[in-house]
Amino acid sequence: MEVKEGYKLTEVGVIPEKWEISKLQDYITITSGDSPSKFIFKKSGVPYYKVEQLNNTNKYLNNHTPYFINMKQKVVHNSVIFPKRGAAIFLNKIRLLKEDAFFDTNLMALTIHTNELLAEYLFYILNFKGLDQIADTTSVPQINNKHINPFIIPIPPKPEQQAIAQALSDTDALIDALEKLIEKKCHIKQGAMQELLTGKRRLPGFEVKQGYKQMELGEIPEDWETSKLQNHVEITSGDSPSKFTFKENGVPYYKVEQLNNANKYLSKETPYFIDTKNTVLKNSVIFPKRGAAIFLNKIRLLADDAFFDTNLMALTIHTDELLTEYLFYILDFNGLDQIADTTSVPQINNKHINPFVIPMPPKSEQQAIAAILSDMDSEIEAIENKLQKTKAIKGGMMEKLLSGKIRLVNGEKQ
Repeated sequence: MEVKEGYKLTEVGVIPEKWEISKLQDYITITSGDSPSKFIFKKSGVPYYKVEQLNNTNKYLNNHTPYFINMKQKVVHNSVIFPKRGAAIFLNKIRLLKEDAFFDTNLMALTIHTNELLAEYLFYILNFKGLDQIADTTSVPQINNKHINPFIIPIPPKPEQQAIAQALSDTDALIDALEKLIEKKCHIKQGAMQELLTGKRRLPGFEVKQGYKQMELGEIPEDWETSKLQNHVEITSGDSPSKFTFKENGVPYYKVEQLNNANKYLSKETPYFIDTKNTVLKNSVIFPKRGAAIFLNKIRLLADDAFFDTNLMALTIHTDELLTEYLFYILDFNGLDQIADTTSVPQINNKHINPFVIPMPPKSEQQAIAAILSDMDSEIEAIENKLQKTKAIKGGMMEKLLSGKIRLVNGEKQ
């Protein structure tokens, strides 16, 4: 292949002339953990991590654990830590130790013992390459010393390692800030739902005039009614995909997994289309009717007339007293698990939907409540879109920076 001037072809691909390649064994010490049964856990001391604690952060592990031990043997801070066996390898949960720590037998740490390699640069290289590219995945996925030691990585000069790590770290900081902002906005929205959907806070023009009354579903304003869902909705369950021939366009057909692709409105976020006259009208509320997906509360609104498989259910409003968007927020707030039968296999049938009682403010107040919550949803969705775009930008940066396609020296492009 043609290699442009200033670059060379190596085992890891085309890299700049001044970069080296080397096996990890030349730079690191490998440590595997010990079983938790060997320790008595304390309230303070040396942090001890299990695989699940790696979920609590994206980059630095810093006391994100309920487990502490007293021991002299520990792995020093700035070591890179990751799962060494099982499905967690495919989730690429690579972290940096913020302080000296230890961990269980399912984790491994790499501690750099030379001045030629930066821990943060190694962190990004492993993230970019992916643990599954290092691991033995032929049977039970696992990473041992024999996989780590011969693994070859590109080694830029140390100043360039620092510049690369800083650029990616700045992007990580933005991602972290956006994730925290989303979490904060979601908490604010949850609080607003709690107040608005129970009438504890009334919007301007709907102030309390008659006080409150105690009902089966709790305390609500005197001027609100309550009603069973069966008085307002038509229930539709889907049909098996085996009954249809899928087309390139037509009526959108949804499976449960397509509910992941939207936060509120399901548009044509599906690869499945069918020819059918048996459609469910747009603005119907759709959600899972069986299985663990019930607990994930994946409630959506149809943006178009559509149909779906047997694991989904839709509610179409047929009266003027209830607004679809208000019903969407009522169901979202209460949670599908509060409607479902969860004693064995979680499921929702007509017998659970029909008697479910909801508060019924005047229609104008339903509209006002839905508008406030919808504005909050739009704000959260805008931040989530920015987050996804930033993550995509970071992916592109990693590909270019860690291969030397874009050079950074003292923060400047070369």
